[in-house]
Amino acid sequence: MRKKERFPKFSDDPDENIEMQNNYLLMKIMLESDAKISSSHPQTPEMRNSFLKFVIKNKLHLTFSNKVADLLGNPIFPDEKALDNEAFKLEYKRLKNLLSSHSIKVKFEKKLNDRRKYNFITKELFEYETDKNPELPMEFFYDFFHRDFEGEIREAADFFMTDFFEQELENENDYGIDVFESPKKSGMTKEKFLSRIDAVYPLFYQINESSFTIEKAKTNTKLVKSNFEGTGFCEGNLEYSVTYPDGEKRAIAGRFKIYFRLEYLGFLVSYYEIAGLNCWADSSKAKSKKL
Repeated sequence: MRKKERFPKFSDDPDENIEMQNNYLLMKIMLESDAKISSSHPQTPEMRNSFLKFVIKNKLHLTFSNKVADLLGNPIFPDEKALDNEAFKLEYKRLKNLLSSHSIKVKFEKKLNDRRKYNFITKELFEYETDKNPELPMEFFYDFFHRDFEGEIREAADFFMTDFFEQELENENDYGIDVFESPKKSGMTKEKFLSRIDAVYPLFYQINESSFTIEKAKTNTKLVKSNFEGTGFCEGNLEYSVTYPDGEKRAIAGRFKIYFRLEYLGFLVSYYEIAGLNCWADSSKAKSKKL
């Protein structure tokens, strides 16, 4: 069974990805709290991954009180637009020295020029809230603040739709939030949602010749203290055929919509509509024809 990624993906190699993801999750926990998690216990990478996600999802030991600027003594740095090249070099050097003196590292995966780095640190990172002990080393990642939310939505939708067509949506795959909610605010528990999926599959002997295209994806997110919050949505076209137990074949074509809620580090499904199958009931807009 394929393991679903709702946290940042760092590598196409599963073993390498889980190790890198563990380091990322551990860094996030330690940045946001004084928690110290030992690495000496004989855990498998998978066990450690599950544990770290549990800590984050349950907000263990996490409180938010200080801005990074507070930890640095609330320094004042001029806007880089007001600085000529020589003056900027002096201010950027002062900034780097200040961070180094407090054992703070800022890492940039993307290639940015020094002025953009300066702007990010003095205008965004300084406002970031954390309760990290200022006596301990800290690392911050530019990519955490500038995530590709649309890409994450498309990836989450691709996982969900692929597993739907492959009839692999199972109870142990934690796709969604605890209570699903339609745009009309009708509620459904995750267990009931998954039980409806389980009830549909026996109606089909096979789902064949499936294809889908994501045409639009959008998000509405904001950084609240140290976590992003918000919602997402994507829609597109799909085609598939089903074979019933009696041998009848029928082609289905139409639209699909998937709604998401951003919780902690990933987008979780909160509601969906698939031509031929609705989260609440069969869709009346699906076009079906006998083959």
